[in-house]
Amino acid sequence: MANQQNISVEITTKINSLKLIDFRLEELTKEETALINSSIFGYENKVNMRIEPSVKQLHLHYTLDIFTDEKKHRKLGEIIATGEFDLINVEAFKKNDELELPLELLAMYIGIMIATVRGMLVVKAQGTQLEGAYVPIFNPMDFFKKPNVK
Repeated sequence: MANQQNISVEITTKINSLKLIDFRLEELTKEETALINSSIFGYENKVNMRIEPSVKQLHLHYTLDIFTDEKKHRKLGEIIATGEFDLINVEAFKKNDELELPLELLAMYIGIMIATVRGMLVVKAQGTQLEGAYVPIFNPMDFFKKPNVK
């Protein structure tokens, strides 16, 4: 699906949709809520992607789990979003009838999803135990270094 190489081909793309699929909060007691340190949260990011060459689209499914701390002792909630991106001139990335998109390009789309979820979370978390839980800033290329991109 993806190949790390230096190629100088430009892709024309368009955001087709960005949608909030789910926002869930875990049930907490008042005591548990009182113990939450809103300056320390733990996060787990998951991205699933699917390319449909026949309709020239990339589909991303992004899940962010939020925990009480960096060791992920207790889950507090999650936010799930999807994105569809039209890949207008995707033929430029076909090689031997297979589609090979550069990792840097895929990381750009993941970055768009992360930024979108960051904004969604700020709005949805107001007044909840997740208020103050901001999606950390990190390099989307990190997704290709660990087995959480499918």
